[in-house]
Amino acid sequence: MNATQLTTAGTKSSGFFDIVMYARAYINEIKIITPAKGPKYCALNASVLDVGCEGKTLYRSIDLIASGEQVKGVLRGLMPRWPQDRMNHSGPRWAADINIGSIRAEAYLKKDGNVGAVFKGRLINIRALRIADEQIVGDGWTDDIPPPTVVAPGFINQIDPEKGIIRFAAQDGKIGASETRNMTLSLAGEIPAISELIARGLIPRGYAHRATNPHLFANLAISGLFCEGFKGKDGKPAAALKGVLTEVRYLKANDNIIVSGQKKQAAA
Repeated sequence: MNATQLTTAGTKSSGFFDIVMYARAYINEIKIITPAKGPKYCALNASVLDVGCEGKTLYRSIDLIASGEQVKGVLRGLMPRWPQDRMNHSGPRWAADINIGSIRAEAYLKKDGNVGAVFKGRLINIRALRIADEQIVGDGWTDDIPPPTVVAPGFINQIDPEKGIIRFAAQDGKIGASETRNMTLSLAGEIPAISELIARGLIPRGYAHRATNPHLFANLAISGLFCEGFKGKDGKPAAALKGVLTEVRYLKANDNIIVSGQKKQAAA
């Protein structure tokens, strides 16, 4: 499959793969970083909100870099009001509906010797922003927490029907030089496109069998994405991405398109 075909298969015409999370988050801290080498940049810490069992709110920390003129313009105009300390939530609460690009997980070693993991990404759009009860960006607001959704293009490397899991190599960055974000996904009930693959016998058995596996390129909608740390085979800290596959928005198996439509993102 060449670059033109992949672009048609659910990526932007700019020639880039895009992993994007659409979420509501609390913005805990904003600051300017001056590295020893390279230009200054604006860094944020946020807590992505989700709803877990029994309606309990879940908070997943993410470190972000402000990216794009829309985001930088909004933040620049609010600089005197920036939240200063992620550990001290004094002052008005910043709540925002945002788009996060280039999601990845980064491992770190905790003080107790265990391995932790944290999300990293780029803040690429602020769709709505409230500071306390003041609407700064966007029209309208609901207190209901929208479930965070990740939309990602990539390759399905393994389908395990017995365990109900998918191993997915999500792609991010320039086509032909993209980075891979490996994800392990459980299934949210029956997914018609996955059932179709199984019925046709198009069942990849993992990366080790890539030479004989069917070639499956897909654009997936994923919910409940989280990251966890572990020690790799070399003993070094590593991080894994896990979530729930909720929808297949595009799917090409070898030269056959099984799911042709990509639903437009109202939040984009």
